[in-house]
Amino acid sequence: MSDEIALHMKLFSRASKTFMCLDCQAAYLNVERSQLEEVIERYHQSGTCVLFAKRA
Repeated sequence: MSDEIALHMKLFSRASKTFMCLDCQAAYLNVERSQLEEVIERYHQSGTCVLFAKRA
Protein backbone atom coordinates (compact mmCIF):
# COMPACT_ATOMS: atom_id res chain seq x y z
CA MET A 1 0.00 0.00 0.00
CA SER A 2 1.34 3.43 -0.84
CA ASP A 3 2.04 5.89 1.94
CA GLU A 4 -0.41 8.41 0.43
CA ILE A 5 -3.26 5.90 0.57
CA ALA A 6 -2.29 4.75 4.06
CA LEU A 7 -2.24 8.32 5.37
CA HIS A 8 -5.56 9.13 3.71
CA MET A 9 -7.11 6.08 5.37
CA LYS A 10 -5.60 7.01 8.74
CA LEU A 11 -6.69 10.66 8.63
CA PHE A 12 -10.03 10.46 6.85
CA SER A 13 -11.54 6.96 6.77
CA ARG A 14 -10.41 3.38 6.37
CA ALA A 15 -13.57 2.81 4.34
CA SER A 16 -12.57 5.33 1.65
CA LYS A 17 -12.96 4.20 -1.94
CA THR A 18 -11.22 7.23 -3.46
CA PHE A 19 -8.06 8.87 -2.20
CA MET A 20 -6.32 12.24 -2.30
CA CYS A 21 -2.67 12.60 -3.19
CA LEU A 22 -0.32 13.96 -0.54
CA ASP A 23 -0.43 17.48 -1.97
CA CYS A 24 -4.25 17.48 -1.95
CA GLN A 25 -4.35 16.13 1.60
CA ALA A 26 -2.00 18.92 2.69
CA ALA A 27 -4.14 21.56 0.97
CA TYR A 28 -7.35 20.15 2.47
CA LEU A 29 -5.83 20.12 5.96
CA ASN A 30 -4.10 23.49 5.42
CA VAL A 31 -0.66 22.13 6.31
CA GLU A 32 2.62 21.78 4.47
CA ARG A 33 3.33 18.56 2.56
CA SER A 34 6.52 18.17 4.58
CA GLN A 35 4.46 17.95 7.77
CA LEU A 36 2.50 15.02 6.35
CA GLU A 37 5.74 13.38 5.22
CA GLU A 38 6.99 13.66 8.82
CA VAL A 39 3.79 12.03 10.09
CA ILE A 40 4.27 9.16 7.63
CA GLU A 41 7.85 8.68 8.78
CA ARG A 42 6.77 8.64 12.44
CA TYR A 43 4.22 5.92 11.71
CA HIS A 44 6.86 3.89 9.83
CA GLN A 45 9.31 4.16 12.71
CA SER A 46 6.79 3.51 15.47
CA GLY A 47 5.33 0.39 13.91
CA THR A 48 2.06 1.09 15.75
CA CYS A 49 -0.22 1.32 12.70
CA VAL A 50 -0.81 -1.66 10.42
CA LEU A 51 -1.45 0.69 7.49
CA PHE A 52 2.24 1.62 7.45
CA ALA A 53 4.60 -1.29 6.89
CA LYS A 54 7.71 -1.04 9.02
CA ARG A 55 10.73 -0.25 6.88
CA ALA A 56 13.73 -2.56 6.98
